[in-house]
Amino acid sequence: MLEMMISIDSLHSSDNRVMIVDACRTPIGKTGGNLSCFNETELMSIVLKEMYNRYKLDECLIDDVLIGCCFSMEPRNMAKKALIMAGLPASIPAMTINRTCASSMEAIIIGAQKIRQGESDVIISGGTENMNQNPHVMKMNIQNIRHNLKYGMPLCPEDMTEEELSDNIGKSIELMARRYSISKELQDDYAIKSHTKANRAWEKGFFNNETISIISRGNVLVERDEGIIPVINEQDILSASPLYFRDGTITKYNASSISDGASALILMSMKTALENNITPMAEVVSSALIGTSFGNMGIAAAEALHKVLKRSGIK
Repeated sequence: MLEMMISIDSLHSSDNRVMIVDACRTPIGKTGGNLSCFNETELMSIVLKEMYNRYKLDECLIDDVLIGCCFSMEPRNMAKKALIMAGLPASIPAMTINRTCASSMEAIIIGAQKIRQGESDVIISGGTENMNQNPHVMKMNIQNIRHNLKYGMPLCPEDMTEEELSDNIGKSIELMARRYSISKELQDDYAIKSHTKANRAWEKGFFNNETISIISRGNVLVERDEGIIPVINEQDILSASPLYFRDGTITKYNASSISDGASALILMSMKTALENNITPMAEVVSSALIGTSFGNMGIAAAEALHKVLKRSGIK
């Protein structure tokens, strides 16, 4: 076992360090926005075409295209369909990955592992989602119709089962906000600062190089993220009604939005980057996975962060 571990570790030479050499994305469309007319395959094809054309990469250099998608409506390898739609050579392999919310991050993890092991030199990893075209499902029974339709929210959130929480992220996070005493005021303050910073970043052009402008159907030019509130009215945010529970904390302003979009990056071994005179943007150093119950999903990122810091030896 020790000999095998040494042998595997020897593969992780400086030549096989995993570099991110470029990244791009569509603007992020809002609910019912200008990107809702594109399905997830079309959105991904726009990004893949841009990424491919930026470097004019020889098709022989691209070892794989890995695309994460949580709610793909395309049942037959959406990643390959997007690749062909983008005009990339069909000889390039592609794979669609689903690890729910972490699908596109899993695409990066798999790509990085392939490069570290010396199996690949160049991989395009990305993710895409069209939440507007995702089917809406309602469990039809008298209790749901009486409580959810008439009054808008359940009466007894504490009695929700794990199965019910798995179907509703918002309700799960509401219960976590109670457990950790995260008030509506704290969430509203964070939301106001977040929208303010996002607007400032757009005004200063921080996102210009990474964002692809799209002409939507109806000849509408989409250049920036639609979910950012352009003019912030703090009173509207502070007085917004809760979405899930009557005494809840989550509103349409401090919650993450239901969005459409796609993004991708190029992973490259250090050796290949140097050979092509490419200056890397960043290095993929380590990753970690953890599992939680549905009722604890909101803490997952923090727990994974502790694990990856310990694994990588970073303080």
